[in-house]
Amino acid sequence: MTFSEAAAFKMPWGQHRGLALDKIAEKDEGLKYLGWLHNEGIKDPRVRPAVAAYLSDPTIARELERVRIKRWRSDHA
Repeated sequence: MTFSEAAAFKMPWGQHRGLALDKIAEKDEGLKYLGWLHNEGIKDPRVRPAVAAYLSDPTIARELERVRIKRWRSDHA
């Protein structure tokens, strides 16, 4: 799956049902959610490859790391 396909992939269930991954990731909380899905090893064969392809983009990966560091700092302030 290409990054463009992954970015346009619409979540088939849950709180973000019907939203494209790119739209979910616009907010820090949404990007953290996608990272959580990836780390939890989501088993849905529709979602897993889309989330993996989306998060493997270097720009998205850097943004997710920024969000995680921001969260860690706020938790340890």
